Amino acid sequence: MAGIPLFAAWLFALLPQGSTIPFDDAGKQVLELVDRARPKNVKPSNELRQRLEPLHERVRLGGLELWVPKRALNEKLAAKDGPSAKEVQAHAAHLVALQREWLPRVTRAKDELAAASSALDVLERWTREFRGGRFPEARPEITAARQTVERLFFRRALADGAFAPIAIVAPTRAQFIGTIGAATQVDPTQRPRLHQEANRRATAAHLAPGCSVVAWTSSPEHATRDPLRDEAIDVAESDQNFVHTSAHLLSIELIPMAPGWWLEGLALCDTIALCRADETVCTGHADMHASSSLPGAPGALGILLWVTRHKSPFRDTFSPAYFAQPLRAAWAREGLQVFDLDKVEPVSRVEPPLLGRSAGIPSGVANGTDGAKRGFAELYRAYCAGFVHWLDQQRSKDEQALLDVLCAELARHPYDPQTALSPLYDISERLLGRSLGASNDPELDLEAAFVASLAAR
Repeated sequence: MAGIPLFAAWLFALLPQGSTIPFDDAGKQVLELVDRARPKNVKPSNELRQRLEPLHERVRLGGLELWVPKRALNEKLAAKDGPSAKEVQAHAAHLVALQREWLPRVTRAKDELAAASSALDVLERWTREFRGGRFPEARPEITAARQTVERLFFRRALADGAFAPIAIVAPTRAQFIGTIGAATQVDPTQRPRLHQEANRRATAAHLAPGCSVVAWTSSPEHATRDPLRDEAIDVAESDQNFVHTSAHLLSIELIPMAPGWWLEGLALCDTIALCRADETVCTGHADMHASSSLPGAPGALGILLWVTRHKSPFRDTFSPAYFAQPLRAAWAREGLQVFDLDKVEPVSRVEPPLLGRSAGIPSGVANGTDGAKRGFAELYRAYCAGFVHWLDQQRSKDEQALLDVLCAELARHPYDPQTALSPLYDISERLLGRSLGASNDPELDLEAAFVASLAAR
C-alpha cells in the first residue's frame, strides 16, 4: 500500500511541529545497534523495515508480525538485553486472537474460514511455547499455518523479504524515542511528522506504512528535562495499547478506504473484545493538561486529538459494555450532551448524524472551550465504538453481521489517495438498502437506527 493512509496523515498533520526530545541522538544509537547486528557483507537498506530487521526477533504470525529488539537502549542510551520470549508471549497471543476477529470480515467462503481458523489454532498453540528467554523455532507446520493465514488476508503467501504489518515492541522510553529517531534518520522527510512533543509520552507511533512502534513505558508528565526516563505503565493498560495499535495496523492494511472514525471504532471494539476494556487515548492525551489545535480536518476526525481521560464520563467501567450506559445517559431529543471536562459541567448538545459523508465538528464545539473539545472528543470516541459494536449485533437477511458485510466489501477497495470520500457510504446503500448518516429515519438509515437504540432505554 503506497503512502500513509488518509486518516493517519490528517491526524499527524494536526500536531504541532518541533520538539526538544533527543530523537536524533537516540535514533543514531538504535541504528548503531542495528549495524552491529547486521551481517558485515550486507549493505544497510534505505527501506525502514529492512534496515531495522537485523536488530529484532521477527515473529511472523500470518496477518501481523511482532518484532522484539534483541538489544534495547536504557535512559542513558546504553544498550541492554531486549525482552525475552516469555515477556512478549501475551502480545503474540493477542495478535493471533486479533486476526481471528477479522476472519468473517474478509471472507464468507466456508472453506477459507475453516482453513484459516485451523491455521490460527496452530499459531495460538505455538505462542504458548514462548516461555523462556529464547524464541521457539518456526517449525514447518508453523510456517504452513502462517502462510495459510497470509493467503486469506493478502491473497498470497509472503516471501521472506516481504512484510506483513509490523508491531515493534519498545521496552524502554529510550528505545521508543530511538526507534522513531531511527525512522527519521532513514527517511528524513518524516521528521516533521514524527519529531513531535506529543511523542514524549505517547503510547505508539506510526513509523511508515504497515509499521508501528508500541511503548511499554511512559515518561513522567513533567519530565521535560529528562525525556528518556521511564515511567511504568499498568500491565492491563500496556496490553490495551498494544492491541489497539495492532488493530489499526491490520484494519489499515485490509480496509484502507474506510473512514477514520470506522477504523477507530473497530480498534476500540477489537481491543474490548480481546482485553475486556479499552482505556487507550487513541491519538489524544492521557493528561489533564492536554491541548491541541483544530485546523480543518476532514469530518470530525480531528477531534480525537482532544481525547483525554481526565474527568471523562466515558471512562473506567463503561468500555466493557461498549459505552452503552453513558451514551444512553447523554441522549435526549435535543441531541447528545457534551460536557466541559475542565469545568465538569454540561455545555451544549450536538444533534446526530455525526458519521455521515459531510459530518464535521459541531460549531459549538469547534468554537468552544478546550474543556468542551475534550468532552466532545470523549463522546465521539464512545459513539464511534458504540455504533461499530451495534452493527456487529445486527444481522442481514442471510444472518451475517452487518459489520462483516460492510467490511468484506470495503476490503475489495484498494488504497486510492485520489479518492477523498470513503466508498463505505455507497456500499451501505447498495448492499443494505440503507444510508449511513444521511437521514434521521431509523428505517432508512443505519446511524439513525443506532441512535434510536440509545433512545429506547
